[in-house]
Amino acid sequence: MRLLHAGIKIKDGRFAAPVYHLWHKMNDRANEGQNKARLMARVNDLGIIEAVDGVRKYLNKSL
Repeated sequence: MRLLHAGIKIKDGRFAAPVYHLWHKMNDRANEGQNKARLMARVNDLGIIEAVDGVRKYLNKSL
């Protein structure tokens, strides 16, 4: 959502590249409603385009 809010365009790769999916057990869906509510809050909040606890915190650290 942050990328979309920052103006990054979506490109559809359907029929342009092969897609492989590894089988895995289904995740527990007990929190599905809560997760969807969090997603929709981000979709509707156009002002958030950067993660608060993101990669930037590592940029000034010396190796």
